[in-house]
Amino acid sequence: GPYEQLADELLISKDTKVLLYAAVSGSSSALVRNGVTGQTRSCIIYGISTNDGGTDISYFCKDNVGIVAFANDKELLRADGVGEALARSPDGRRLAFSFRRGENWFVWADGQVSQPVEGLFRRTLVFSPDSLHTAFAARRDGKGRVFVDNQDSGKVYDAIAGGTLAFSPDGKNLAYSVAQDKQTFVAVGRKECSEFGGAINVGGGGIIFDGPTDLHFISERHGTFYLVKMHL
Repeated sequence: GPYEQLADELLISKDTKVLLYAAVSGSSSALVRNGVTGQTRSCIIYGISTNDGGTDISYFCKDNVGIVAFANDKELLRADGVGEALARSPDGRRLAFSFRRGENWFVWADGQVSQPVEGLFRRTLVFSPDSLHTAFAARRDGKGRVFVDNQDSGKVYDAIAGGTLAFSPDGKNLAYSVAQDKQTFVAVGRKECSEFGGAINVGGGGIIFDGPTDLHFISERHGTFYLVKMHL
């Protein structure tokens, strides 16, 4: 149908069978799926996400009061603001995102809401490869902390590098690059690789697991780059 504009870029499901986009008219919008227009909402739809088959659809919708998160046309919650894009588990069945209410930030994951934090580090909300676990890095009490399944892991650092959180294939180990006392290094559980600097996030590949207990990353120290391999 005739629309004034598209609120979001076109999204094609991985199986290429479903085309999604948001059509806007004034302050209202509607989700369009394969040419079929859905319910008109009095807000602007953006940040559309879907599973591989295009059957599970989620998005944000912004109005003059705040932002509402929807999943399959069901309202999940209303917030003053949201973080980065919706995170979807590898199997496409689970959803997570960060949101703000007042001065506090939270993470919503399958209906469970985390403790309040001061803010998330960018690009740190991730799912494990087996889709069973979530993790994110946030600032709380002025320090960087890592949360697993919305629970504080107890590890405290000055900062945690965005784009470096990575689960092992079995979901039992979580690695990330941190800054502490003017040094950077990679931490995995209780083990810290302090001989080298932190992981360099090149092209989105900061830390890569080669198996349940083996990983590698690129690091820099005194102007020299190293390929570092760790065994847990």
